[in-house]
Amino acid sequence: MKAGRKAKCVCKPRKAMPVPPPDLVCPVCAAFGRVLRAERLRQGLSQTELARAAGVGRSSVSDVEAGKGGGPELDWGTRIAFALGVPFDELARLARLEVAKAEAKASTKPQHPSV
Repeated sequence: MKAGRKAKCVCKPRKAMPVPPPDLVCPVCAAFGRVLRAERLRQGLSQTELARAAGVGRSSVSDVEAGKGGGPELDWGTRIAFALGVPFDELARLARLEVAKAEAKASTKPQHPSV
């Protein structure tokens, strides 16, 4: 997606937002990519096979799995979910759950005293 275009982030599917630089991807969108990759591998599919089944480009699958860009657009995510046979809402829920677990784990780490 070109800079300046609006993308619908999976964490806020009803709001359009500017595409952020790759190092500022929202945590839920990055987690969505990891959830997507895990499900694709669990089903034994290559990125190319999934892309063909969903009617999207292989490079877009690769970019989302790698956490590049502003996260997948809602239509794209819905096509991918359908191709995987998993409801989009379930993939998004798993991504939000992964982020919540990571945040909870980070907040329970003991703090080192300042020296």
